[in-house]
Amino acid sequence: MALLELEDVAVSYGNIAALRGVSMAVEDGEIVALIGANGAGKSTLIKAVAGLLRSRQGDVRYAGRTIKGLDAARVARLGLAVVPEARRLFGAMSVAENLELGAFVRGGARRGDLEEVLTLFPRLAERLPQKAATLSGGEQQMLAIGRALMARPRLVLMDEPSIGLAPMMVQAIFAAIARLREQGRTILLVEQNARLAMRLADRAYVLELGRVTLAGQASELAAMDRIQELYLGA
Repeated sequence: MALLELEDVAVSYGNIAALRGVSMAVEDGEIVALIGANGAGKSTLIKAVAGLLRSRQGDVRYAGRTIKGLDAARVARLGLAVVPEARRLFGAMSVAENLELGAFVRGGARRGDLEEVLTLFPRLAERLPQKAATLSGGEQQMLAIGRALMARPRLVLMDEPSIGLAPMMVQAIFAAIARLREQGRTILLVEQNARLAMRLADRAYVLELGRVTLAGQASELAAMDRIQELYLGA
C-alpha cells in the first residue's frame, strides 16, 4: 500500500477542468517528481491533496485512509506538510516565530526539532531574530521548507521550491532536498527545473493539460527523447 494514492482525481475551476482523472502514488521513503509545463495542473494537484481544493471526482488516500473532503488543518494533523509556491511566510514575524508556527499543528516543537532544521539550513541559525520579510528569496525558501519540517511530517509536498531563485540558491535548496532523501523522507516534488528534479527523484510523473501522460522511473523518463526535448532543454 502506497503512502499517498490518487485515483481518478478531477478538479475544476468553474467550467475549466484543471485535473482530468489523475491517478498516481507515492511510496513511503521515496521522492516522486511531478513535472509539466505551466498550467498543466501541478499546483492544483498539490492543493487537492493538501485539502486546499476539493476534487469533484475520484479519491485521495493517505496511509490507507480517504482524506478527500478533509480541510487543510485536518490533513496537516495527519502528517502532511506543504511547502507552498511563493513560500507564503509571515513576513512581519521572525524566522524563529515562523519555525515555531510550523510545529503548532503537532502540538508544539519537540526537543531537537529546531536543531534538525538549523543543521539542514545553517544560514537560518544566523537569522533567527530577523523578520522573514527581510530574508533573501533563497533564505525564505529555506525557511518555508524548515517550517514544514517542524511539523514532523510523514509526507512533504513541495510546490516549485526553486522558482525565482538565483542558480546558487537553487543548488543549495536541492542539496538540502538530497539530504532529506538520505534521511528517508517522503517527498512529492513539483518542480519547474525538471533536470534537477529528475536527477533527485526515484520516480516521476508527467502532467500535461491536467492528465498524467507518462510515469515511471525518473532515470528512464529522463532518457526519453520527448522528455529531453520538452522539459530538459536537450
